[in-house]
Amino acid sequence: MHSTLIELAQGYLGILGFALFFLPPGYLLAYALNLNGFRTRSRAEQLLWCLCLSVPLTIQICVTLGRSLPWPAPAVLFGALAAIALSLLGRSPKRPWTRVTRPTAIVLSAAGLLAFYLVFASADLQIGHHLYVSTILYDWSVRVPMVQAAMRSGVPPINGLSALDGHPAALRYFYFWYVVTADLARLLHIPARAALAASSVWAAWTLLAVFFLSLKYLLNLREHLRSLCALSLLPLSVMGLDLIPTLPLFLSHKLHPYPELEWWHQDRTPSFLSATFYAPHHVASFACLLTGILVIALAENKRSQTILTGLFAGLCFASSAGAAVLPTLIIAIVCLVWVADLLRQRRFHTIAALALSAVTALLLAHTFLRELGSTDGAASSGSLLHLRWRNEDFILLYMAKYHAITRSAALNHLLAQPAVLLINLFDLGFFAFVLVDRIRLDRARSLTPGERTVWAIFLGTAIPYLFLSSASIASPNDLGVDAGLLLRLTLQLWAVQYLYRRRNSLPHLATACIVLGLSAQLFQVVWQRIYFPLVASQTLPKQLDVLTTDHLSERLYNIREAYQSIPATAGSIQYNPISPMQPALTFYATHQIAAFDHGCGTGYGGNYALCQTILPSLVALYGNTLAGFEKGKAGNDRQDAAAPTVATAADARNVCRTLHLSVLIAESTDSIWSQPTSWVWTLPAIAANPTVRIIPCPAD
Repeated sequence: MHSTLIELAQGYLGILGFALFFLPPGYLLAYALNLNGFRTRSRAEQLLWCLCLSVPLTIQICVTLGRSLPWPAPAVLFGALAAIALSLLGRSPKRPWTRVTRPTAIVLSAAGLLAFYLVFASADLQIGHHLYVSTILYDWSVRVPMVQAAMRSGVPPINGLSALDGHPAALRYFYFWYVVTADLARLLHIPARAALAASSVWAAWTLLAVFFLSLKYLLNLREHLRSLCALSLLPLSVMGLDLIPTLPLFLSHKLHPYPELEWWHQDRTPSFLSATFYAPHHVASFACLLTGILVIALAENKRSQTILTGLFAGLCFASSAGAAVLPTLIIAIVCLVWVADLLRQRRFHTIAALALSAVTALLLAHTFLRELGSTDGAASSGSLLHLRWRNEDFILLYMAKYHAITRSAALNHLLAQPAVLLINLFDLGFFAFVLVDRIRLDRARSLTPGERTVWAIFLGTAIPYLFLSSASIASPNDLGVDAGLLLRLTLQLWAVQYLYRRRNSLPHLATACIVLGLSAQLFQVVWQRIYFPLVASQTLPKQLDVLTTDHLSERLYNIREAYQSIPATAGSIQYNPISPMQPALTFYATHQIAAFDHGCGTGYGGNYALCQTILPSLVALYGNTLAGFEKGKAGNDRQDAAAPTVATAADARNVCRTLHLSVLIAESTDSIWSQPTSWVWTLPAIAANPTVRIIPCPAD
């Protein structure tokens, strides 16, 4: 069968398989506690609660059982939970089937379309001997090996990107979501990438479920709720004004369009689809966090459930921390703002539930946090947080690039402010109207506890969104990205009310911003899928950047085919860690990688000091020097200088012995490829094509 169809079938099978993981646990918990009158709620609302409650529970089940019991203990437990849930469902009072209303049909269709898009975007499109991949490769070249590592090692996972002493390093990263994904892949015998694609669908569905429940229970929108849920799909699909700064890139001969629409500035706010597309574990983390907040907010009128609420919310927060730490840090700031408001209102039972949730989260996550804090000889990453006015550094860098900088730092900051304000407005787009309208609406009336909770989320998120960064000046600000996602989610909640109230009197400028935001979302969805095919066909100008080499589609096909010849029992493999094709060489790998990049993959766990002693000989094996690499980075060329000597079979043997390798991989963009007397051509290969040679390590 065609490989693309196989990948799609595996992805959709994974979606079905995850129903076993993400429905029964939440159903049984809600049924047992009759949470918020669960047993009498409509089937639609029960389904939403099942999703929201199951995800944090499932994460904890997979991680906790994975630490203490061998596989397939989690699968057996989920099977038992499913059997009990089906039994209870069969014994519950029969309810007559009602006609599916138009809003319900719209929501179900959108959920199905979302599933199709996420799986289709993750699959390779094969046409003959050409392979066309989406821009998902940039991030998933790290995420897929992490799932594979969890499949091989269980909990805690190994670092699939670093094994410098013959043994993979322990993973020092947010791995909870990868463990859940790996469990499904092992259960259904599907590849890690298919399972990760399926997990992204369920992460998106869960965040949608929390969003719909928040409309009802936080904003107190009880009338026409299903219509409002259908309407909410509109603001969830609206981006900022990213098209305006992006379109000139297509009109200029000197500039080039970015692989991703939102990459035109550093402190970007991802769309809902983009966040799910690139980082499903962050979306799952936010779903867990917002579920915890929602459960605590609902317990305000049921003080007898303070303890149970605090315990479950703590479980949600612990699951979130293990899935992605930065969203949890943002919610910690939100909770501080929320507690300040709760103290003002003397709502001490809610404060007690929050305090209990914090203690519970620390107890449940302490093992993971200890693993995360372990250095193991890794290089120091510096301070976690930096004070930074959002987008100002981006403007100052451009001012310096075009010689618009002055000698006065204070004057430079002052001159940058109009551009900073403009970029922030571009980031908000239509949602600037929503925010202004909400301020006008809420300042003149008393707010319900749920509405105050939403404001606490907004204000608590605005602090890291505007003033904090998790990176230095020239690096992507992941904290700002996550804060922007949550900030926009709160604005999207308010946008539902705004659109419903102003449905007959929407300002023309707001309408124009909606059209631009929807157009940007449509462009992003299409662009993510066609960017690399356009590069491969030379329709777009070639960049001196990773994955924009000549004949890209043929290279990807050849790499994937060659990897299939590596025996399943092989140990660690190694390619050129500074190769322009390094993301693709990692993306299609199915074995342990010894040294992922110029840091040997130790950024995710491992000994960075050991890496620095090994890296020079490894880089020289592929015809490069570290000095040339550093010079090449400045010129956007990963392989700028050749090594002084040609590496031979003896050099390959030494590297294999040092790193305890099973396989060496040479790729045609490597400098050593053009040397006929090198190890690339003198050692026998188990697979060879015009792009890559797979060479087993020679015996001593």
